Amino acid sequence: MKTFPRSSNIYVALFAGIACTLIGTIGIRLAHDPVWIRIFDNLHWTASTSAAAVVAWLVFKRAEPDDAKGLFWIALGLSGYAVGQIFWDIQAATGYTNFPAPSDIFYLLLGPLVAVGLFREIASYTTPAQRKTIWLDTATLTVVLLTLVLALYLPKRGETDWLSMLVLVAYPTTLLTAAITALTMLPTLRLRINTSLLLFISGLVATGMSWMHWNFLALDGIAIDGSWFNPSFSAAVLLIAVALARWKVEVNPAPEWDRVCESALRLLPLITVVIASVSVVLSHTLADLPYFVQVVADTGAVVVVVLSMIRQGTLMKERDELVALQKALIESQGQLVKEQGQLKTLLSTIPDLVWLKDADGVYLSCNRSFEKLYGCSEHEIVGKSDYDFVSSEQADSFRQHDLAAMETKGSRINEEWLTFADDSYRGLFETIKTPMYDNHGSLIGVLGIARNITERKQAQDEILAQQQELSRLSQALQQAGECIIITSPDAEIEYVNPAFSEITGYTYDEVMGRKTSLLKSNQQDASFYRELWQTITAGRKWEGNLINRRKDGSFFPAMISIAPVFNDEREIAHYVAIIKDVTELKQLEQQLVQIQKMEAVGTLVGGIAHDFNNMLAAVQGNLYVAKKAIDDKLTIAEKLENIETLVGHAAGVVRQLLSFAKRDITEAEVINLNRLIEEGFSLARSTIPENIQHKLQICEEQLNIEVDPVQLQQVMINLSNNARDALEGADQPLIEWRLEHYVADEPFMNIHPDINSRELAKISVSDNGSGIERERLGSIFDPFYTTKEEGKGTGLGLAISFSTVQRFGGVIEVDSMPGRGTTFEVYLPLSQSSQIEPAAETEPVLASGNQEGILLVDDEEHVRSTTAEVLRDLGYRVFEAGDGEQALALYQEHADEIDLLLSDVIMPKMGGPELVEAIRRIDPEIPVILASGYDQDNSASRKRVIENCRFLTKPYSFERLGNYIQQMLS
Repeated sequence: MKTFPRSSNIYVALFAGIACTLIGTIGIRLAHDPVWIRIFDNLHWTASTSAAAVVAWLVFKRAEPDDAKGLFWIALGLSGYAVGQIFWDIQAATGYTNFPAPSDIFYLLLGPLVAVGLFREIASYTTPAQRKTIWLDTATLTVVLLTLVLALYLPKRGETDWLSMLVLVAYPTTLLTAAITALTMLPTLRLRINTSLLLFISGLVATGMSWMHWNFLALDGIAIDGSWFNPSFSAAVLLIAVALARWKVEVNPAPEWDRVCESALRLLPLITVVIASVSVVLSHTLADLPYFVQVVADTGAVVVVVLSMIRQGTLMKERDELVALQKALIESQGQLVKEQGQLKTLLSTIPDLVWLKDADGVYLSCNRSFEKLYGCSEHEIVGKSDYDFVSSEQADSFRQHDLAAMETKGSRINEEWLTFADDSYRGLFETIKTPMYDNHGSLIGVLGIARNITERKQAQDEILAQQQELSRLSQALQQAGECIIITSPDAEIEYVNPAFSEITGYTYDEVMGRKTSLLKSNQQDASFYRELWQTITAGRKWEGNLINRRKDGSFFPAMISIAPVFNDEREIAHYVAIIKDVTELKQLEQQLVQIQKMEAVGTLVGGIAHDFNNMLAAVQGNLYVAKKAIDDKLTIAEKLENIETLVGHAAGVVRQLLSFAKRDITEAEVINLNRLIEEGFSLARSTIPENIQHKLQICEEQLNIEVDPVQLQQVMINLSNNARDALEGADQPLIEWRLEHYVADEPFMNIHPDINSRELAKISVSDNGSGIERERLGSIFDPFYTTKEEGKGTGLGLAISFSTVQRFGGVIEVDSMPGRGTTFEVYLPLSQSSQIEPAAETEPVLASGNQEGILLVDDEEHVRSTTAEVLRDLGYRVFEAGDGEQALALYQEHADEIDLLLSDVIMPKMGGPELVEAIRRIDPEIPVILASGYDQDNSASRKRVIENCRFLTKPYSFERLGNYIQQMLS
């Protein structure tokens, strides 16, 4: 089928031509002035021919390249016809009356160029036999038409010269020849008769007949200006334009139409002979007809008869060929039936699904395997499409694959899941769809073959999955950041990954075949390794921490997991060990602990500042009373003792805060938990607002545990701070600490299998605050998880507390309900050791001096002057200096008089340690006492080894200072 493209521009041009033709036709009848009659006459002629030319060129512009070859000539002919009309208008306006005129040259182009265009179409879409038939039939009918026109025209010739007569004869002859060409294409190509084809032929015939009638009028001398007959030219050419705008040519495959066309082609030679005979009769019977006309008619009749005989001979030859073909067809049909039977048997026996569809997706054939898919026989499937058997979505998918195969003109392979209608089996099929063509290259449809690949695909997927798993495992082993070791049952190394070499320093070749004991550091006792081997040889996994040794002899902390690998007989064939170097993890853990500790310190500082303000207020009050009672020595002594007590309490708070803020994580030691809880409660109480009631309940039994006291205090402060934050807005806020002895029962041990002792210390921190939703309880120990608003807390407190308790062999539990408060319970195993840290030192008795010289150095004038006054009162001679440089100059001047150096550590210009070095270069034996308000364990002086030197932490008691001086001087 061939359809010329349409667009809105085409219809605009067409409607414009029709409208102007109507206006011109009506104007002819309404106008009386000859000038206006001529204007309206020219309007419909010019508008119709121009519109037809524009439509033809627009169709040509949008046509396919093969169709454009013929359309070009048709558009060119219509353009010439339109130009001829324009010349006619110019001739009429200038009074030009000669005939033939320039306009006639362009008028005459229409018929021949349309015929050329049709012949180009014929050459593109017909076989040689079809072209020969069309050309013979066209030539025969053209000769018949020519003789008939001559027989009709020549009697009216009168005084018309031969050139003019030739032009008059050419007008209808060329146009009717083009119409005959289109008409002969109908039966030869078995074209379907439709509106566009009928309009095209009718337009050509009407144009030719209009010119023939116009020629008769001209030969009879009848004026045609303003005649109703004139619009017939415009109507005829517009019919051609409408036909091109709606052009649609398609073959009619109906057998009935084929028989009609064949009969018409056989009758055509007889019809031409009859028409030629009529022309001969007219040439011999009409009066006053020149002898030349009779000769022309007779000659034309002879030519027609000859052409008809040639055409008949062609038909006879085609008939003989057809008979031979029929005979060969019968023979081939027999062979084909045999081959079809064999093919049918073959297709029916193969398990693959085979089918054939036409280009529209309608089934033409299928085999028995395919019948099972739709649960129908081939007879029930043929003539239907996929949409009659499956869902529209699946049918659309099938159709898309069919169209893809036809568009690419090659085989298309795809995989699709099919469900059989007869037994509901569902499987994966590999489908190959190939377009099928006949011997002439015309598309028949799509041949499909589907093979069940379900089992093959499953096997491939399993193999691929195994390969991918092996590949991932291999890559994981090679790229893992942890050491991975595979050994024999005797602990001989069989494989190590690259991370092993990076962490231990041993190469792959160095460790192959060697025992894993090469990593042994002897930092664990024999019982540790014995327990390890007992666990893994029993077929269980072992996990734990230990210290390993590198090739260079250095140690590194490691987290190790060792698991046995069993063979098919459930015997241990290998061991797999994963070793993680946790050096950085330990450092990070310390940093996180320090971060959280600093958060707690910040909270403590706020509370301690409150306590200090209270102490300072008490000191000021006592001083005020002492000054008022200046004459009452008992009152003054009482107030001074009060001040001394307050200062001692303040110094204790500072020491406790500095001790808590130590950066280093110490080793676990056996401590008195009762005393630690009391100290921790005292420290944490400074962070609790006064409106919150706080209670402490400690059992009378002394509970000893093995922990790092600083870390445990941090855990308690974390829990206390959480309780404080939860009490915001509570009516009667309460925080309660409780310590008690707890003996674990069987349910508790089942819940916490990692607890290795039933004798436990139980520490509880409770509040009556807002509580925690049950769905959040599982996340509160996650790092960086917090229920507090933004800006409050780091989200590390509970996570570090959980890790700390777990590290010391304990567990932490939480019980909470919204609106009823929260209780955190810490369980730690009791220690059987009786080694407890020593009790605090008692202050010595204040000792006096014997006029020894002391160089006192401190940048704080109040501290320096007060200390100097006390030392002089004790019987020492004191040399005072405000910084290290001043002290060095003073010592150089009085070296023989100075027996001891008492210096602050942190001072401007020159610090205490630098001053000691400078003075020791003068007198290496001079005793030194260094004092600092900073943590003495972390002060800069402790980072150096200074012989014959003692350290004091500010504020210190003068009793201790005097005792140190006596010890150093003696």
